[in-house]
Amino acid sequence: MPMASITEQVDQVFAAWDKPDSPGCALAVMRDGEIVYKRGYGMANLEHDVPITPATIFHVASVSKQFTAFAIALLAAEGKVSLDDEVRRYVAELPDFGAPITIRQLIHHTSGLREQFALATMAGWRIGGDVITTGDVLELVARQRELNFAPGAEHLYCNTGYTLLGVIAERVAGKSLRAFCAERIFGPLGMRNTHFHDDHTMLVRNRAYPYAPAEGGGFMHGVLFSLSTAGASGVFTTVEDLALWDENFYRCAAGRQEVIAQMHERGVLNSGEQIRYAFGLWIDDYRGLRAVQHDGEDAGFRCHMMRFPEQHFAVAVLGNLSTLNVVELAQRVADIYLADALADKGGSAGATQPNELAPEGPASHADVAPIPYKAAVSTKPTGESLAEYAGSYYSPELDATCRLCSREGRLGVQRRKYDTVWFTRTSGDAFAVEGAEIVLERDERKRITGFKVTAAGVRNLWFVRQNA
Repeated sequence: MPMASITEQVDQVFAAWDKPDSPGCALAVMRDGEIVYKRGYGMANLEHDVPITPATIFHVASVSKQFTAFAIALLAAEGKVSLDDEVRRYVAELPDFGAPITIRQLIHHTSGLREQFALATMAGWRIGGDVITTGDVLELVARQRELNFAPGAEHLYCNTGYTLLGVIAERVAGKSLRAFCAERIFGPLGMRNTHFHDDHTMLVRNRAYPYAPAEGGGFMHGVLFSLSTAGASGVFTTVEDLALWDENFYRCAAGRQEVIAQMHERGVLNSGEQIRYAFGLWIDDYRGLRAVQHDGEDAGFRCHMMRFPEQHFAVAVLGNLSTLNVVELAQRVADIYLADALADKGGSAGATQPNELAPEGPASHADVAPIPYKAAVSTKPTGESLAEYAGSYYSPELDATCRLCSREGRLGVQRRKYDTVWFTRTSGDAFAVEGAEIVLERDERKRITGFKVTAAGVRNLWFVRQNA
């Protein structure tokens, strides 16, 4: 097939966003160490009519995790940390939960730690409106008294673990994660337009801005980027720089071969079950071919990078619109270039499997997203009175108070800075919306003493009743 027809097919994949009045994507296709096609589609900044190009800088959200994991792997290869070290050896702020949590468990999302951004929103922090620093995350972590599960028992995607990995790397290296990665990864690979964005006030030239659809048509700005953290997220980069990173998995310009191999080591649960998650990378099968990949979702940014090691082929798609399904877009590009090697679509599992508590959206995992509460569909509201539940409730693990109220048979949860979330009864003292459940608890005299909430990576968070 002539190359021109291939690129025409690829351009057609992105045609819906290849407009002067739409956000869009940057694309790079890599084969045998070279970029064989790169293009920008749509606009990086609608207010100033700036188009997206392959040199446009995007926040890549959870695609950042592989760089954090690589930094830890470098330190481990030098004997400065052991992956089986207890995390509290480096992060004294982490409470003693009665069972040790290891660095390896942070890497594979098997630590049992609660999700940092869900905790923040439960506490009334407005994601995209309130600045969140690494210190803020450490303070939240220090207040926790329970885990979601025993370390190593389960796999549950958790940004908290990667923030702590960033802290560990900084404390062991004696410099910021941003400086360490610039010195040991981005610099040696020539990734001149890549950095860990650990200061939300920092000026970044040629960056894309995030967008979301506006009611009635057009677009509005997505959630503002207000994070001053690094580890779980925070890398700003281009598709051109990601091509240099992709080639490092073959040439080892940064890190030794054993570090590259370790990046692909999948986690193992206490039961002996092997999981798909390796070192900031998902190890998958896509239409009969081995695929190594990760997606990212934050504000209006949607990003995906997938690599086919045996074919020495990769695709990077970085987008700035919240409704983009970049995983599907990357797959469609791969389908075009690898048509002769891929199995029939009906005969192989897809490349992604949704995380059980992932926020809504086309990608698998979100970095910074409010909990996506939606009305429960299992129980219709009734006229019953729920007045006995009304009152103020305090969570010592969040140092935050919320109020319960009722209306037309629904139970409302009121947090500062957020609209009331309305729950419907599912049974007895249990209430739910899609994405969350609360269960009221009573003492021996049947008086309500508090409730536990489970939502988006947080299980059984306790709120004690203050007054009725």
